[in-house]
Amino acid sequence: MSELRLNPLKFLNEAGFEPTDLRKLPSDASQRTYHKFSSGKDRLILMDAPPSSNPKTPTFVDVTEHLLAADLVAPEVLRFDLDQGYLILRDLGKRTARDVLQSEPFREVEVYKEILNALLKVETLIIPDLPVLTNSTAGEMTTIAAISYADAPELGAEISALVEGYFEKYCDTERTLALRDFHVENVIWRDDQTSDRKVGLLDYQDAFYAPKGYDLISLLRDVRGRVSLETQGKMTALYKEHYDLTHDFDLQLHCLAIQRNLRILGVFGRLIREEGKARYLQFLSRTWELLMEDLAPPEFSELRDLVFEHFPKPTERLFASWEIKN
Repeated sequence: MSELRLNPLKFLNEAGFEPTDLRKLPSDASQRTYHKFSSGKDRLILMDAPPSSNPKTPTFVDVTEHLLAADLVAPEVLRFDLDQGYLILRDLGKRTARDVLQSEPFREVEVYKEILNALLKVETLIIPDLPVLTNSTAGEMTTIAAISYADAPELGAEISALVEGYFEKYCDTERTLALRDFHVENVIWRDDQTSDRKVGLLDYQDAFYAPKGYDLISLLRDVRGRVSLETQGKMTALYKEHYDLTHDFDLQLHCLAIQRNLRILGVFGRLIREEGKARYLQFLSRTWELLMEDLAPPEFSELRDLVFEHFPKPTERLFASWEIKN
């Protein structure tokens, strides 16, 4: 298939578009690339997702349809060819929620409250055939931390078993839809729209069903930036009030945060060391800081002790010892 794959410009031309200013956007951690272009008066995005490295593109299309049907804001898919791995999307805008928070930090509560409202609506959706984050899968997903960050693959099974046990003990059995990479860099902020249309959602091809709070933790315990403790508290209180949750739910949130940040340590370690994406070094200290905070409750002491003993802190000395591929 690869030798028959059209280049982006040829695909657009054959799809009936005449891009006047095709330009590549900065890359992220994925195996996809994006190009912005104009066609007539329309501002559009070309997602370039080669099928060999992007098997979840059909999920992106499916989830998009459900989000739009629920009157949530997502990039409308105008044309797609899954064999070629190209999608033409409506451009939601270029200003992310992160951009707003950096330029207007006084709007933090407003921005996070609007995103939380969208999240609560997402969690009501039922999308058939999406994977489910089981307790055992949650544990297995953390083994990458031992392998790609700590260079201690022999610890993978022990860490996995501990995380699985925490999920069994502290997470309820109900699962709700989680978009998974749910953070302010994946939210387009649309100030020119009414309140329920301000939040545009991106990057959800990895969506699955997870315990309540999975995306809330992704949003508030974001390794790419800091959310004030006041805002974290307000958003968590609103979330718990919405579902009429008890104080015990805090342990579920800790559990979800531990699982996510262990995995993030491993994924960023792999991206840095195996794919040469050194820009992810800047996030490791914050990931470590959040992991230590969420391991603090005595209920997680066994895993905390294991991490303290066998996981190196993210320091310049550690990074210098890593062999990073170019």
